[in-house]
Amino acid sequence: MAQYYKQLPLIFGNSENIVIAAFNTDKSTPPAHLNVTTIPALLIFPTNKKLSPVIYEEKEKDLQSLFQFVMKHQTTMAQEDALALTTRVNQYFESLKKEQEPVPEQSDEGIKGPDNE
Repeated sequence: MAQYYKQLPLIFGNSENIVIAAFNTDKSTPPAHLNVTTIPALLIFPTNKKLSPVIYEEKEKDLQSLFQFVMKHQTTMAQEDALALTTRVNQYFESLKKEQEPVPEQSDEGIKGPDNE
């Protein structure tokens, strides 16, 4: 999951409303009030509840799930900006899925796929 944490800042880019930061647990222990029980951990500090972080505890450990978690719990992004970002990121995830689809074999007779083998 750590590789996805590193991609989150790329998704949110220059957002003034969302800051993605890392905390090095090799050099310092997280404060006890944060209730961090696993490393790596993703915590959201909503603007209106900075002393009560929301901890990501979902089973899904992929980039899309982490993005959805951040968007669900962020409290400062304007609705239009959130919608535009979500649309852009969902298009990106769809393009990744298409890249992972198997490419049909091609022969002298044309493209072979499951329907015309």
